[in-house]
Amino acid sequence: MSSFFFFCSSAQNEIFGSLLVLVATRKYICPMIVATDTISSSKPFIVDCLALNTFPHSTPHDNTEPDNFRVLLDRIPIPSFIVDSRLIIFHTNSAASKTFNIDSSSYGNLSFLSLVSRDFQSDVEDYLRSPPEKFEEYTLSTYLIQETIQIPVELTVTTTKNPPQGLVIYASDLSRHMRTSGTPVDTDQIFRLLVETSNVAGMLVVDDKYRFVYVNKKFASMVGSTVSDMIGHDFRNWVHPDDVGLVAGRYEARQRGTHVPPVYDFRIIRADDHDERILRIHSTVLVGLDRITYTAAMAIDVTEEAKGRQKLEESEHKYLTLVETMTSGLAVDTPDGTIKFVNSTLVRMLGYSSEDELVGQPITKMLAGWTMETVRETLVRRQAGVVEQYEANLLTKTGDQIPVIVSVTPLYDSDGQYSGSLAVFTDVSEIKAADTEIRFLLDLLLHDVGNQLQLVLAGTDLLGFARTPEESLTATSYIKDGVNRCLNIISNVRRAEATKVEPPRPIDIVEVLKEECSLLQRQLDVTPVIKELPESQTIRADSALGHLLRNLLENAVKHNPRPDKKIWIRGRNIDSWFELCISDNGPGLPDWKKKELFNPQRRYGGVGLHLVQKIAKKYSARIRVRDRVEGHPKEGLEVCIRFPHMYLDYT
Repeated sequence: MSSFFFFCSSAQNEIFGSLLVLVATRKYICPMIVATDTISSSKPFIVDCLALNTFPHSTPHDNTEPDNFRVLLDRIPIPSFIVDSRLIIFHTNSAASKTFNIDSSSYGNLSFLSLVSRDFQSDVEDYLRSPPEKFEEYTLSTYLIQETIQIPVELTVTTTKNPPQGLVIYASDLSRHMRTSGTPVDTDQIFRLLVETSNVAGMLVVDDKYRFVYVNKKFASMVGSTVSDMIGHDFRNWVHPDDVGLVAGRYEARQRGTHVPPVYDFRIIRADDHDERILRIHSTVLVGLDRITYTAAMAIDVTEEAKGRQKLEESEHKYLTLVETMTSGLAVDTPDGTIKFVNSTLVRMLGYSSEDELVGQPITKMLAGWTMETVRETLVRRQAGVVEQYEANLLTKTGDQIPVIVSVTPLYDSDGQYSGSLAVFTDVSEIKAADTEIRFLLDLLLHDVGNQLQLVLAGTDLLGFARTPEESLTATSYIKDGVNRCLNIISNVRRAEATKVEPPRPIDIVEVLKEECSLLQRQLDVTPVIKELPESQTIRADSALGHLLRNLLENAVKHNPRPDKKIWIRGRNIDSWFELCISDNGPGLPDWKKKELFNPQRRYGGVGLHLVQKIAKKYSARIRVRDRVEGHPKEGLEVCIRFPHMYLDYT
């Protein structure tokens, strides 16, 4: 924008000449008529002055008559200031003096920046130190201080030679127009003021050549630059290299008319300290009067929010990982006993495929023996803040029960109200099994070994009363037999313990079986009859396989009272199993005893069959007991074990 000065004389008036100054701006033409007394050559005075929205930009003043210029300036109703290169005030017009309480004694000592609101001083200083041509391009909206009141103003600047390299600053009071005018012009000023002075959001407009055509001071501050350094420059210069593709891609898509998400985050590199920041931008497009498609956007700095969110996500991930990888099951329920969270460990423990099968169900669904009355009783203790630990049984999807230790803690919301409980379920199946094993072995030593010691004591008593060599030999055999049985029990217990730690490996069961048959023949003088058996068969087993087969063979002989003891062996592949069957011609067992034969609590076969059961379980083998001749139990017993096939990869 520019100013035009026209000098003319009036033919109708011999006393007065007139000076018509037409002030042209982008939007307005505002006349200001100044009359000069040509007879007395007195100082000019204002005949008429229309209220201006802003004082115009102009070319640098000649100032050949500085006194006349200052007198003219004094007649303008807009607060005006003349400052030097240091921005020290050298003159103010009456409007400025009155509005900001400045007198001539302050000239040369008062900085114009001292009148600017502290939050905007740096922006005003940047603007006033801009190259002169910048004053032709734009004005600056800011706040000046009137005592304790902040007045919204729009600054317009021209250069002056007096003082050297000085400036004339015109401060148009926008608050006056906000109060008294309701025209679209004033509304535009209001919105401009809000945008320019925003301390929250950065505002920007980009043309169709990637160039900033407008940025407010807040956005310039966000990127560590100044408004003058950004206008006309490519916005990609401030975007983080890794995010240029994202930001430019969406800008280009909007230019083509393609819909893209208007809100997104991207990183920028600040120009002043090279710090990386994260901005959240809300973009839209508008078409100007020049038919160019512009991108207008509002940006806020969300760096701290993003860092906080990242820390929260990292914390959540850490705790979620902890919850999902813990070896114990975890569940959270509501005050009424409804399950609202379970971790994956608990889902697996209970045999379900997804947590959705449990969430929303009553807690009684997975606690065996619990009723809603039990839930109500525990609710009273939870609301009282009681932390408990107790034993319970979890109910699996298939109806099996898992012994667990339950550790329960009450939960409270932000208002201190009871919101449910958190329970940790520790599977103690192995502990229970070990406890059962210990009790079994202890009972075995107290019962079975005790019985054999009774046999030894009986033989000792008999030996004391023996009168013939035959009686002494019989008593001695009792003692030896009892001692040997005790040693055999102890040996089997040791074997049972040894099977716990040795890892399974590929073993040819046919080769091991033949060795055990040969040993049986030498020790007990019984030769098994092999009816059907492959030349070799590999299964996954360990060194205890021989003990398993030996106990089955010895059990078939030792519990057979017939003088002509016989054992038959057959082995075959059935589907994915190898089945080995050992049968005898002993007295057999009734059906109810068949079911209990391998029960360690009953011990019909002593510790030997208990050892067979433990080893078979380790090999994932299945044991079945039946009549050798179906329907005729007195014809003998048959024990079959199915071992899963092992497929070897020799590649």
